[in-house]
Parts: sequence; structure tokens; C-alpha cells
Amino acid sequence: GRVPDSVAVDSLGREAYVTHFDSGTVSVINTGTGRLTSTITVGNGPEGVALDPTEHRAYVTNGLSGTVSVIDTSKHARIATIRVGPTPNRLSGIAIDPAANKLYVADTYRNAVAVVDTTTGTVTGSLSVAHPWTLAINPAAHTLHVTTMGSGKVTVVDTSTREVLRTIEAGSTSVRL
Repeated sequence: GRVPDSVAVDSLGREAYVTHFDSGTVSVINTGTGRLTSTITVGNGPEGVALDPTEHRAYVTNGLSGTVSVIDTSKHARIATIRVGPTPNRLSGIAIDPAANKLYVADTYRNAVAVVDTTTGTVTGSLSVAHPWTLAINPAAHTLHVTTMGSGKVTVVDTSTREVLRTIEAGSTSVRL
């Protein structure tokens, strides 16, 4: 792809997974050599990427197709597609809590963060957050931090109760976290 969007590096620091919104692909780059080792076709408009080192999985939001692609990182192959929402929509950020088997997916147009069970690949619920864009999880504190597109705010959600704990002013506008 010509336009890299997001990147995640494996826990050993050996591989970087780079999404390419324009081409519907994920590049796997050897961080030691800087060489491209694989190109994996995913859905339409891939954006966010999150890695589960225990299960050897990468999860990629397909921003324009309402799906998440599941990649086996040991084989560099797409092995499943999870339907998260209707099309058209705008999936963007993604975060994973491997210990809880939960994946969180920002669904910007629906003002929600979808909660996906990674063992079954199904949506089990959602968190109500206006215009979510990027996500970061703190598994130890059971909190999810969500930037809200264009608002300059970060919403902190308790992942156990699915309730908003607070909203933090982070500047005049915020898109990436």
C-alpha cells in the first residue's frame, strides 16, 4: 500500500504490522532488517491494528466494511472476519485485553465501541461513546481510553461495568491517541 495508517509491533519487537487504508492490505515488516516479509489482504479501508501475543493474532479494523480481520501472526494469513456493524459505517481504533478475551472496536458513525469476545468472534455488547476514534486499554485498571473525533476529549470507560468514569480535556481537537 501507498498510505500507511496504523502500526503495531509484536511483543518481542521482531515484526511490525502496518495497515494500508488505500489498498486493503496489512504489511508485515521484519523490524531487524526493515524488509517487507508479507502482504496480507484484509477488508475495505483497514485502519487500526491490535496484537494478541498469546494467541498469535492480529486484529485489523476494516474502516469501510464494518468488519475486523483476524490474522494468524505465525502464518501471516487472514483466518477469519468478524462482522461488527452494518455497512456503511466507520470502524477506526481497536484495542485488546488478551487476559479478558475482549476486543474493543471504535464504531464512529454509530457512537459506540463494540465489545467482541475473541474466543467466539462475536459482538457481545457495546459502550456508548460519542464519535470514538482511537482506543487504548489499561487491563490492570480495567479501563478503556477513547479519543472522541474532533472534540479534544478523551473518555475513560470502566470495562467491567461499561460505564463512563470521566471525560478528560486533552486539547482543542483530538483524533489519535
